[in-house]
Amino acid sequence: MAVTVHFTGPTGVADGVLAGPPPSCEPDIAQVALVQKAEELTHDRLAVLWHPPEQSDWGTATVTVAGPLPPA
Repeated sequence: MAVTVHFTGPTGVADGVLAGPPPSCEPDIAQVALVQKAEELTHDRLAVLWHPPEQSDWGTATVTVAGPLPPA
């Protein structure tokens, strides 16, 4: 599943492929995988509000809370 994440602060774009879920997976499974990948990239815990899809294979979301990840 190909993904693109746009960061506004600090600005930047991350794009690539989610290795875990298959392309035919349910949207909620893909959303969880995307949030996990974004947390890895930012080293922050993220709370995400997903918006209703405008297209069946497209999703947008807003990060509502960001904070440090708990110690490993």
